Amino acid sequence: MFSLGETVEFLIGNPFSTPVGQRIERATSGSLQVEDWGLNMEICDIINETDEGPKDAVKAIKKRIVGNKNFREIMLALTVLETCVKNCGHRFHLLVATQDFVEGVLVRSILPKYNPPLPSMTAFSASFSHGLMRFAPTPPCQGWCTSTMT
Repeated sequence: MFSLGETVEFLIGNPFSTPVGQRIERATSGSLQVEDWGLNMEICDIINETDEGPKDAVKAIKKRIVGNKNFREIMLALTVLETCVKNCGHRFHLLVATQDFVEGVLVRSILPKYNPPLPSMTAFSASFSHGLMRFAPTPPCQGWCTSTMT
């Protein structure tokens, strides 16, 4: 019998099985000592040059962050995300500036009840407090982000 995780992965697919997902998995491996900036930029190129790149990248980044207890991998995923926000186009920005992504992925990664390390909280606030909001398709914080962050 399959576990619940295996069943869900079978039904929705493994986000690390796509070309961009494979690179995100490598770029966020906990065994990396430092960021692989060449790989991060390659990820941005794939996102910008392929139709499925933005959607596949967001799924892989989300998979790496949500529920992960390896804070090194979370920090590397946040670095990949920041690199993509700064170097990818509008199609990517529309996906990561949604309330669902911000609340479901980013805010959850820094909430005190998940006991995040201080560096991940600092990285989030420094990188995304201004960066993501400028790409929001509508006025970004119509009450939900301030109530979520407090």
